[in-house]
Amino acid sequence: NLTHVPIDSITPDTHTLRLSDNKITHLGSFNTTPEMRYLFINNNKVATMLPETFKGLHVLLYLDMDRNEILSLRQLTFSALQALSNLILSNNYISHILENTFNSLANLEYLELSGNCLSLFPMQAIKIIP
Repeated sequence: NLTHVPIDSITPDTHTLRLSDNKITHLGSFNTTPEMRYLFINNNKVATMLPETFKGLHVLLYLDMDRNEILSLRQLTFSALQALSNLILSNNYISHILENTFNSLANLEYLELSGNCLSLFPMQAIKIIP
């Protein structure tokens, strides 16, 4: 029943972090966990993500944000995640995505957006996905 990420309790060499099935509403910065490869924050109550949230996660490969309360995706939110290959954002309340939301994700292979309320999705948003 966590309501926030206990970032001070996470060691810098952590590779996998599962925070699923909690009541987390706010994500602080993960800049103290540079070795993180897999991050599961699914089934929580996160509504917004800021660019500084994922700053420092340069080797993150997998991010699962399924079943949260995300309404929209800000530009540069994922800009630090250059190694990310899997991004799960399904079953949120995302209604629109801006053109360059995923532009910095050069290694993105899988993007899951099912179960959202998308009314605007520019094709330029996915131009970098192989």
